[in-house]
Amino acid sequence: MTKTVFERTIPTNPLTAEQSLNFKRATHCHVCEKPFRDGDERVRDDCHLTGTYRDPAHVKCNLTYQTLFTLPVVFHNLYGYDAQFILKEHATAFDGKVDLLPLTKEKYILFTKHVAETGTNNADSHAKKEKCIKIRFIDSFKVLSSGLAKLASYLDESKLRIVRNEFINLSDDDFKLLTRKGVFPYDYLTVYDKWHEKCLPAREAFHNRLCDNHVSHVDYIHEVNV
Repeated sequence: MTKTVFERTIPTNPLTAEQSLNFKRATHCHVCEKPFRDGDERVRDDCHLTGTYRDPAHVKCNLTYQTLFTLPVVFHNLYGYDAQFILKEHATAFDGKVDLLPLTKEKYILFTKHVAETGTNNADSHAKKEKCIKIRFIDSFKVLSSGLAKLASYLDESKLRIVRNEFINLSDDDFKLLTRKGVFPYDYLTVYDKWHEKCLPAREAFHNRLCDNHVSHVDYIHEVNV
């Protein structure tokens, strides 16, 4: 099915009256987010997979704005995590080779699974290789070497536009609950039956035996609100 989507050619949809008006009134290119200057030629940018109009863009931006065939899966501290079971499952779940960037035999900075069945029928073998879907697992800790809680605190809501668009139906208060790291009662979940509990465990259940510390009152209240 995915292969069919990539190979088909979808005609672009005509602009509605509202879209035509917005196209003429637009002041910025939606790709580079820079303003249209006097003399700049603007063009309509369309999704070639669906035929849907997106927004106006500079000519150069439109030509370089391409469909990406690589799906990044970001793990924070992938190198320090036991990722072998993930690698094993992806290596055998479907056809396609796996590229590795290892530091040791058991530790990887990244690995990429090629989904062979999504390759196009292009006669050029190199093009076929490039145009199959690739699932790439990367380690964000290698470039952002801090804890998730600290990293999340650096971003205010104005820098979370893409994430906000994914949760457009949430209220502002509910969205804020997603913008910080939560806590988890790892030591409490000792038996499978506890996963079926319908209430949040008491604050004492969040005690971390490994670090010998308790969850803060602020963090626990956050979990209650979530």
